[in-house]
Amino acid sequence: MKRFLKTLIINCFILWLLDRLYPALVLRDSQTLILATVALTLANILIRPLIKLITLPLNFLTLGFFSWAANIATFYITVRIVEGFSLNPTNFTGFQFNSINLQPAELPRTATLVIATFAFSFLNRLLIWLFAK
Repeated sequence: MKRFLKTLIINCFILWLLDRLYPALVLRDSQTLILATVALTLANILIRPLIKLITLPLNFLTLGFFSWAANIATFYITVRIVEGFSLNPTNFTGFQFNSINLQPAELPRTATLVIATFAFSFLNRLLIWLFAK
């Protein structure tokens, strides 16, 4: 129970932070934040292991890289279930550094989902590692 509450608090903080820093991720209000946190935490506990089991052969063939698909699937399920929690297309303004030049582009919802999932997973692992004890 203690671990579940710690995970719930960490997930809530990460979703709040992503809502503030990543404009493509939209949480309508604080009630939506709490509902999305509970839904995402339960999806990670209940649905993600089933997805990992189903995708085990692909995960084995890709040396673990495909396990990220389980994270994307649980995040997508949460976005679809929770009303008021959405991912919108985003505009990439471009990047230029020395001879590296990335052109501006509009990223579709799928790319936004992958970016949000990557950011959520990275911050989740980092905070769980920091507060391990």
